[in-house]
Amino acid sequence: MYPKQIFLDRKCTIPFPISLPEPAKGKIHRIVVAHGAAERCKAELGGSGSLMLFPGITAGEHTKARIDGGRPFALGQIDRSKGYVHILDDTSLGIILDKLDTITDFVEYLQKKERVILSGQLAGAAGEEELLAYYLKNLTEADEHDFIIPTEQHLFLDEGLWEDFVSSPQAKAQEKADKISYALDSIINTFIKNIQANTLYYTSHPNEGLAHYDKLLGVLAREPRFHRRVFSNALAGFLSRPVPTSQTATIRTIKPTNPGDPYYVFVAVEQPPFVNDDEYRKFRSFALETYCKVTKERFPDAQDIIGYATEPGLLNEGRSDDLLYFDAREWFPKDEADWAEIKRRLNVASSEALSEFYVHEDEYPVPNTTRINLGESFIDIRHSSTRQSALTLTKKSNKKPVKKTSSQRTAKVRKKKKGSRTTRTR
Repeated sequence: MYPKQIFLDRKCTIPFPISLPEPAKGKIHRIVVAHGAAERCKAELGGSGSLMLFPGITAGEHTKARIDGGRPFALGQIDRSKGYVHILDDTSLGIILDKLDTITDFVEYLQKKERVILSGQLAGAAGEEELLAYYLKNLTEADEHDFIIPTEQHLFLDEGLWEDFVSSPQAKAQEKADKISYALDSIINTFIKNIQANTLYYTSHPNEGLAHYDKLLGVLAREPRFHRRVFSNALAGFLSRPVPTSQTATIRTIKPTNPGDPYYVFVAVEQPPFVNDDEYRKFRSFALETYCKVTKERFPDAQDIIGYATEPGLLNEGRSDDLLYFDAREWFPKDEADWAEIKRRLNVASSEALSEFYVHEDEYPVPNTTRINLGESFIDIRHSSTRQSALTLTKKSNKKPVKKTSSQRTAKVRKKKKGSRTTRTR
């Protein structure tokens, strides 16, 4: 209700730096963390120590003694008339934040967990992690994780699903494949640090803080982990290619996975030895903006376009970065002749600049597969005769039995000649 009264420190002197949606439009997820409960639960019941879930328990039933039909260390609903409250312990909090470490993945889990509990189809679960395992192993026809339960049936999840999930070859392959996805996290964090420290090489909104970069950084931050892997793999493949001698720059456009998602434009520009840093960065910024507009021209449905420009090559200690958010909803070239000349200067009409590339990723990569890189395409050689489309999880129990009852925003990171990508202060 009072977004301006949220602060980062106990003395309430540092305001929350990101603007929040209006209360009527935003959705608030209520989460309680019961610190210390996991250790006591593990001592009493064994297992991981996570609190059990029994949605049928309500209000005062949580405090009933076992002799009166109560379930110690079991969670239900605090007050059904006031909405659902997620209660996590030390064990489940760590597991969830480790596995669902983007805001989109985390919030989607909370929403779908709340929905299945309020539907009455979840009879119970031996712990939050067992619920998470069931969620992660099930996909809808729209390729979204969800709690898939046949109509008029109820689900009880015993202990062991989570351990089977994390030890499965598919989950291990996923963890390995996701490592590259943190390249996007690094880009986001680098720009946030430089915005906060006011050390950007250039910005269209100087001295205005994080709140003025909502569109730019918000679009990136909303990408789920799987999309970040696709983005990072595409970027790594793009940067590994040299800029053709016939081209001023190399460009790659990543079309959205789902309607309404952003388009991404990668631009790599080699800095000639006779061009100084300022001239190079100005030209690269110009090229990035132009290619974002070209993307709108080629894909009229594009609304949000994120441009990223840098030097070519994967191993580049002096790498600098440019980011641009282009709101393409109402853009059109004001002067066709001038626009045509701009594209001619960048040789946009060449087949190299306008070629399309396709990326294929499996959320759970097939184990024992060798990928052979053939330039712009890949061949997968599978070392097993069959491919599992879903995880098979067996149930087992280790717990002691319990009795059951519209603008452009640009930002650039200053280039550092040697060492890491950390920028220097102006």
